[in-house]
Amino acid sequence: MAKFSPEEKVKAVKKYLAGSDGVKRLARSIKVHPSVLQQWIKQYKAVGEKAFEKRYTRYSLQYKLDVFNYNDTKDQESGQIELNYDTRNNVITNNQIYASNSRIFISNNFSKNTGNKLDYNQYYGEFIQNNGLWQWKRKTYTGFSPYQVSMNQEGNEQHSVFS
Repeated sequence: MAKFSPEEKVKAVKKYLAGSDGVKRLARSIKVHPSVLQQWIKQYKAVGEKAFEKRYTRYSLQYKLDVFNYNDTKDQESGQIELNYDTRNNVITNNQIYASNSRIFISNNFSKNTGNKLDYNQYYGEFIQNNGLWQWKRKTYTGFSPYQVSMNQEGNEQHSVFS
């Protein structure tokens, strides 16, 4: 599979969004698997062209807050925080995390991840806590209490609250 520059990814996504081609046809024309193109589209919709900047880019605190505050505004049901693939040693602490209509706070449908630290987070939404959804390591928890009990076994979310 060829490596694509950020500019090439943006061009492909914009071509798709313009409606001139479907995912499969466009993916075939640029010689990439359709799921890869779908991921680019999802990333672009979430944060725009910044999604394709090289890794280790430094983002301002305000930009990071905007990502958490406005993530999932299109209700694509990926949750406010979506972890993908083999994530390791991420620190998600001291955040106010609001779930939109999808009611999903965290989406992590991959069992292969280690060393992630989650704590001191405040979860909130316009629904009671028993209706919130947390997806962690391929398991979905309905309600904050079952999620917190399970996460406590990993040493996580011991001080987090739902308000």
